[in-house]
Amino acid sequence: SPFGLYDAVGNVAEWVNDGYAADYYQKGPYRDPTGPEGEDVFKVIRGGSWRESRLGARLTKRFSAKLWRTDATVGFRCAKDPPTDTPAGL
Repeated sequence: SPFGLYDAVGNVAEWVNDGYAADYYQKGPYRDPTGPEGEDVFKVIRGGSWRESRLGARLTKRFSAKLWRTDATVGFRCAKDPPTDTPAGL
């Protein structure tokens, strides 16, 4: 892609730093919702893994787990800030 984003799904589902609540999008902020906070909160896992069907392996998939969950289908993605210039054509 022009942003250098490739292979975003199909390896492992990814832990993100957001807390999880099933109804949070209805009552949380519109921009950059981070979910509920607290020590005992479930965390969000996004995307699908190699174990998913074609329907399950999508970027919009969102589910939750406790931080102690270990599973061969859940991991994290290393990322860096994008360049300040927008790629040509966007």
